Amino acid sequence: MEGERPGAIRELSKGGFVRLSAALLAASLTAAAIGRAPSYRFDPGEASQGSIRFYAQAAQFRGEPGRTRVEISYVLPLENLQFLIADTAYQARYTLSVLLFDRSGRQAGGDSWERRLTVGDYASIGKEHLINADTLGLEMAPGRYRLKVVCTDNNSERQGMIERPLEVGDLFERPLALGGIRFERSLDGGFSPWAQKTYGGGLGPVSLYLRLYSAGPDTVVLGFRLEGMERGGGLLEASDTVAVDGVREIRRAIDPDSLPAGGYRLAVTAGLLSRPGQPFYQGVEEVRVQNPGSGGGEIESSLEVLRYVAGRKEIRQLERAAPGERDSLLEAFWRERDPTPGTVRNEARDDFYLRVAEANRKFSLGIRSGWRTDRGRIYIKYGPPDDIERHPFEPEYPSYEIWDYYADGVRFMFMDTHGYGDYRLMNPKAERK
Repeated sequence: MEGERPGAIRELSKGGFVRLSAALLAASLTAAAIGRAPSYRFDPGEASQGSIRFYAQAAQFRGEPGRTRVEISYVLPLENLQFLIADTAYQARYTLSVLLFDRSGRQAGGDSWERRLTVGDYASIGKEHLINADTLGLEMAPGRYRLKVVCTDNNSERQGMIERPLEVGDLFERPLALGGIRFERSLDGGFSPWAQKTYGGGLGPVSLYLRLYSAGPDTVVLGFRLEGMERGGGLLEASDTVAVDGVREIRRAIDPDSLPAGGYRLAVTAGLLSRPGQPFYQGVEEVRVQNPGSGGGEIESSLEVLRYVAGRKEIRQLERAAPGERDSLLEAFWRERDPTPGTVRNEARDDFYLRVAEANRKFSLGIRSGWRTDRGRIYIKYGPPDDIERHPFEPEYPSYEIWDYYADGVRFMFMDTHGYGDYRLMNPKAERK
């Protein structure tokens, strides 16, 4: 275990936010005419499950020969932690554990880090713009693993967890390698990996960071393209020729404030200038920019998703209304549910569409949107579960999950009956109508 060190508390300027909920719907890497390149996926970050809310993002870099350095960047809002009086200040302590398991379920690597945070003003702890951000790393052999990141509040013993597959690539096997694709933000005069997926609202541009590795002096053609899927055409596009001799860091800024809400396709290509048309790497990822104030673009016009929270009479009125009248009815629908009328933000509407975006990111199956799945529906109606009990490798039963919502006093069981990742709700009577 690494020795304890104080965590850096950063304060962000407040204001409206644009949520960039990155749902990885398609990612592929090819190496035309030169053989298959190592598999590599963009990792846009993920939100935790449980009573501690944090966000984490994995990036891969070259380590010692034959090893890959896996860096876990995380963002932890201070409002999640319990602060206790310590002399004239308030102190929180938490432990972040990173564990990797091989395909047989044995632990293949991992470490834990303890952090201590101190603030002088107790009133500021509950402000969402106070966060703790850090990056932790460990070296692993290339291969397929299951990653588990656990954050434990040492004062309250509450936990949050992220668990997901992780394929660690070999960044030494090709003469050109691309590593560490991740989003960063400018903080405290430098750059910090940013896994929170909350962009815009005056917080400044987001940087796409990566490293290029070469076997020797070389020239690399690097391309970026961010294309609006609903609108067609490239909204942001850039191409650079960069000299690389061993390793080179690259940063490119993306300003979410300049983008309307909707879906976008982000593509990054890298290849040698001496081999035009033959990219070593070509990565494609679909991302979503969602402005809570606008309600989520095309999803808001879908009456089907509103059935999760609207009554039958309200749905009938919306279905029968003319397009212009429907907009007014939707405004009235959310105005009635606004917990803080008279303020700019409507928390009920914003939280609903953020849950829809998160359900799409977590539970989409091919062309089937995540909000249409059983897990997506429960997630939207109830929010993130307090606890998830996963059973992915039961010898006598299909894979299943149990979700607990302690405040509501309900438990849901989902089972992957066909083995294709489509988890069906097995106890529908527990769901409120």
